[in-house]
Amino acid sequence: MMGRRKALALACALGLASGLGTAHAAGRPDFSGTWKLDTLRSEFGQIPGGRPRARVDVIQHREPRIRQTLFIDNWSRQDTTVYLYTSDGKPTVNRVGSQDIRSTVWWEGRILRLESKTRLLIYDMTLKERWILSADGKVLTMARRVKYPLGEGEQKLVFRKR
Repeated sequence: MMGRRKALALACALGLASGLGTAHAAGRPDFSGTWKLDTLRSEFGQIPGGRPRARVDVIQHREPRIRQTLFIDNWSRQDTTVYLYTSDGKPTVNRVGSQDIRSTVWWEGRILRLESKTRLLIYDMTLKERWILSADGKVLTMARRVKYPLGEGEQKLVFRKR
């Protein structure tokens, strides 16, 4: 049988551990807002079509659901695309044009990780992305690595909250 002191110590330790778990979950960033791409601070790399004239993302984030609407000015045309994700590690599928994009999203501390895959004709494409929110909540950085049929590249997209 466990002594009273050991039982009290165990109860305190469990209470502390569960409190830490709650604080960690509550400490995750909320990416909700309207975000304008800062083209001067962003790094677009050598990815074909990777540098838009302008981009605005509207993100609605109610854990675990994330809705990301992209408004992109690609110089010759404007596109609007909506992506739906869940941050619980369960796969989601978004259809863009005739392509299915399969994504898995999860938390790694305060960083949101996304991995997406699609097939373009006979070629596989992958995107690995990290969303990082600044301490003041005014800057969202999307660090990405894209693997596409002609190679791979990296980008750092920097957004400012409007």
